[in-house]
Amino acid sequence: MKNFETIIFENLLQQTEYCQAVVSFIKREYFGEEKQRLLFDFIQSHYIEFKKLPSKTQLLVELDSQTNLNEDQFNNIKEIVDNLEKEEQDLPWLLKETELWAQDKAMYHALVECINISEGKSEQKAKADIPNIMTDALSISLDQHIGHDFFSDVSERWDAYWHQEDKIPFGLDMLNSITNGGLPSKTLTLFFAATGGGKSLVKCHIASDALLNGYNVLYITMELSEEKVAERIDANILDTRINDLKNIEKSKFVDRLSDLKKKSSGRLFIKEYPSGSAGVSQFRYLVRELAIKKKFKPDIILIDYLNICCSSRLNRQAKSSTYDYIKSVTEEVRGFAQELNLPIVSSTQLNREGMSSSDPGLENTSESMGISFTADLIIAMVADEKLKEQGLMMCKQLKNRLNDDSINRKFMLNVDRSKMKLSDCQTDEYISEANPAPIKETPQFRKGREKRDLSALKT
Repeated sequence: MKNFETIIFENLLQQTEYCQAVVSFIKREYFGEEKQRLLFDFIQSHYIEFKKLPSKTQLLVELDSQTNLNEDQFNNIKEIVDNLEKEEQDLPWLLKETELWAQDKAMYHALVECINISEGKSEQKAKADIPNIMTDALSISLDQHIGHDFFSDVSERWDAYWHQEDKIPFGLDMLNSITNGGLPSKTLTLFFAATGGGKSLVKCHIASDALLNGYNVLYITMELSEEKVAERIDANILDTRINDLKNIEKSKFVDRLSDLKKKSSGRLFIKEYPSGSAGVSQFRYLVRELAIKKKFKPDIILIDYLNICCSSRLNRQAKSSTYDYIKSVTEEVRGFAQELNLPIVSSTQLNREGMSSSDPGLENTSESMGISFTADLIIAMVADEKLKEQGLMMCKQLKNRLNDDSINRKFMLNVDRSKMKLSDCQTDEYISEANPAPIKETPQFRKGREKRDLSALKT
């Protein structure tokens, strides 16, 4: 596997926007080898002088003309240039990873410098300079935005009001209605339910619908195995009972999924972690590895489920309370959604009182009320024996930052557990009972409905 320095050089020579953003940000000392530092010097000086990316040929010509390079140095740099591949990385991901790489390098050099100062090995700086050295290292960032100037940025603010926000629509009209067309980026959506109440079902349904509509889906599971999650998604997209999947001939099974793959540009990766062993730190590494090894960038992430994630900030075995620990997990996951600029969907348990209630509220949040304070959209799912017999599930909005939660606060969905599918409920008795107001058909809502027409994708 290539190191990150190689990825930096490949893109410095191919992506003008990337080079423009980092060529003055990266410091030569961040590179561990002298030949890398020399190569970066040439790329940096060429771009600053000509405002263009140097080609490999131009680099080698410039290197050959340098009288201060010995033969070994020239050959070492030439070896790096010759081995660079024409492989551009996704720019937002690359900028973020370059920033993290630079921060790590800056911190390392700052620590070495501070140790030398403390041991009296530095002639230029004293111990009083150590706080400033560490502060400078911690402040390394590619983000030059320092805030919204209320009066100066009024024009940009007006444009933002009219900007059509990109959303990932649900395959369900009612959920699109209550979210104004689907899930926006940088949000955390949670489904509350009792044990066996459909938490995994709703996430598998969302994953299936997003996949068939051309979105890249990352499904992280810490409860079910990768194969079990894939089995449920197979049942959903093939519209087949789970127990009947094994009765499909292998050739037909492969052909049906191959046909769906041809008709949808979406990709799905399912990654399993042991319960309680992974959190945002591991998820961030996974996203990076998928980008490098599979050229895959998720549009939506589903996590099954929130309470069995671990925190990167707090130790579960330490003195931190369950409230603080789960709140920290939730904040980290929502921050991850902001970092990647995509929606994350997860779930959590209702507490003991909520499991037996036909009308749960936020007070029935399991383990930590901090979950409720952090999430953007929270929907409780209730299915008592009567509803299960009729193939129904009652949903209740507990929190909604995306729309007015007084509209369609309660609604019903049809549930086919054998196929892991949900559908909008057309039973007038339950719709009139659950919904105080009809669905408001916005243009974005209708657009989402058209986009979700899966008839062309079914065999």
